[in-house]
This record gives sequence, structure tokens and C-alpha cells, in this order.
Amino acid sequence: MIKMYNAESRELIGIINEEQLELLFDQLEEESSKSDSYYIDTHTIEYLTDFGADEELIELLKKGLGDDDGIEIYIKEESLIK
Repeated sequence: MIKMYNAESRELIGIINEEQLELLFDQLEEESSKSDSYYIDTHTIEYLTDFGADEELIELLKKGLGDDDGIEIYIKEESLIK
């Protein structure tokens, strides 16, 4: 299971699939070499839309952004088996 979180609040934004994860990794740059977070704003969402991101991913990103100008997100892969 691949979960996307708001890096500041640690709030779960939603669950994404492998294809969505691959698109994010391919199209976005990490905020720094010491971090695995990504900055998202309305321009980023438009950019990802132009690159073929599916509607589900775009809606999750919009939900995560809310009324903010921009947020940092991070991705965490979690095993279903404990």
C-alpha cells in the first residue's frame, strides 16, 4: 500500500497506486538530497495533468493542497503483512 502524506501536518492525503507513484517520481524533483518530500502547488498539479496524471491522482493532490498556496508531500510504502 502506498500512502501520500502532508509533510508538515503528517496528515494522510490518500492512497496511490504504483503507476501514480511512478509518475510522481518521474515528473517531480525531491525538495533536497536529504529529503524525500515533494513540493506541490497549483502549477505542479497543472503540470502533472499535462503529463497524463489520472483524475484520481489529481483529485488527491487538490484535496491535499486545499486552500494552501503549496504543500510538501511525502510517500510511504507500507506492507499489508505485519
